[in-house]
Amino acid sequence: MFKIPVENLHEDSFCSIPKNSQHADLLRVTKAIIWDEIGAQHRHAVEALDRTLQDIRDDERLFGGITVILGGDFLQTLPVVPRGSRMDIVNATVQRSYLWEHVEVLSLRQNMRLRQDGQDALDFAQWLLDVGHGRNHVNENKVQFPDYMRTESADSLIASIYPAIDTTPPPPPEYFLNWMILAPRNIDVGEINQEILDRMAGDSRRYISADELIRELGADPRDDEPIPIKYLRSVNSSSLPPGDLNLKTGCLVILLRNLSPGQGLCNGTRMVITQMGNRVLEVRLLGGERVGLGTSPGLRRVLASILVGILVGNVTRGSGSPAKTNH
Repeated sequence: MFKIPVENLHEDSFCSIPKNSQHADLLRVTKAIIWDEIGAQHRHAVEALDRTLQDIRDDERLFGGITVILGGDFLQTLPVVPRGSRMDIVNATVQRSYLWEHVEVLSLRQNMRLRQDGQDALDFAQWLLDVGHGRNHVNENKVQFPDYMRTESADSLIASIYPAIDTTPPPPPEYFLNWMILAPRNIDVGEINQEILDRMAGDSRRYISADELIRELGADPRDDEPIPIKYLRSVNSSSLPPGDLNLKTGCLVILLRNLSPGQGLCNGTRMVITQMGNRVLEVRLLGGERVGLGTSPGLRRVLASILVGILVGNVTRGSGSPAKTNH
């Protein structure tokens, strides 16, 4: 939206928005901007937007006179500073910006998600707050986990969260609606997902990615040796879906792109596979306004759009539909 520079962001950066563009015209008539997860943003990004809006709108007030609403929690992930020290990371937050002294802080103190939950959920929420404030640390850098949160092995964890996962026929779609396992590392996600998938009844079907190396005309040589497809498929990056995916009828998947918002097919939507074809997957949506609806998203490249989602891949990643978590 704001075309904030990523590679060369610095204290004097501007956003890449031409002053005579339609994008600039839109910003001239903008009344308010809502920017969520501000705690994870580098202060230079916010400052770049401030300078850009002042220039585009010919207004020396902060953000060119636009009301900017910043939302976030500084107990969560802070800006990433490569090889930075703790002081470098803290100095990168918007709280260290010249803008912060002009910010009016409004605190939200009531957790609306927990209003209908029991005491266990309230206790867990309080424990999380204590972690953020450093009140339940042991030896300064270790967190004390209550006994009821511990598990001896992945097998016992899977048995606790997904009992009867190996029944025939597979569990109904609602089985996955309110339960999930969270993990911070993708390698753990892949291993436990595969273990749960192996326990499910039925034969698995393998889908491999259709990879293509993108070459920049005039910059990359034309006569270099081609890179083997198997190698491209093995590349594992946080910005790419897996190159090799095993699925079963009845397993849960997560959509990784906005295919058709009107049909409820948005990034983060959870679905259960009902049928598998060579190029088409028939799924049933879970959660949201279109829960229970069936759809067949035609996928030119299956692995560019879905991820096995029995285990949610990242604890900081949002989900398109709400789910109850087992703590």
